[in-house]
Amino acid sequence: MPCLRTLPRNSAPNLSFFLSTSPNTLPKVLPRLLLATLSKAHDIREVIAKYDSNYLAVSSDEAYLNITTYVAENHLEPAEVVTQLRAEIFEKTQITVSAGLAASIFLL
Repeated sequence: MPCLRTLPRNSAPNLSFFLSTSPNTLPKVLPRLLLATLSKAHDIREVIAKYDSNYLAVSSDEAYLNITTYVAENHLEPAEVVTQLRAEIFEKTQITVSAGLAASIFLL
């Protein structure tokens, strides 16, 4: 059972931005950044659901997928599915994600 773990690499706001922002500006900017981050997370999860509708979202930026069925139905190797998933997420969101591949969720 191939399992896949995805992690967005560049979706979180830059920490240096927060450190250099004045305290008066931060309350105005933070809600927009949060909405943008949540929107991107939603877009990523839409793509992930195409590969495994029962994926396990561990946090807002981490998910575990069982791609066994997708691999079998599409006659692909697990590594090909990982590459395809990462490319589709980037195409939709312009966010790169890292992905780990293991025989079991407990090995990730």
